[in-house]
Amino acid sequence: MLIWVVNAGGLGIVFAWVMVVISFLVLRVREPEMNRPLKVPGGKAIGTLGLGLTLGFTAMYMPGAPSALQWPFEWGIIFLWIVLGIGLVSQSRLTSGTSQIESHGFDGD
Repeated sequence: MLIWVVNAGGLGIVFAWVMVVISFLVLRVREPEMNRPLKVPGGKAIGTLGLGLTLGFTAMYMPGAPSALQWPFEWGIIFLWIVLGIGLVSQSRLTSGTSQIESHGFDGD
């Protein structure tokens, strides 16, 4: 059982890195003059390379790949996490009228 959670968690970690790289690239476009404490040489090229690599790592968890998650156990855990996340966001919107993201001004505008 623990190995299923660890394997499913690996996909969650890789997905988080995909989101980090996407955020990196979006900020480069939307806020080019933003003060950045860490200067990355090559900016967009490094971000694009990072996106390709992280998507490649994500593909390794898909069926038929070397690190493919087992059906139904590990994929069931992933789907359970997705349903739980959607439920928690929905509950947050019902209790506060908006999601926490929108109330803090992080709605993408």
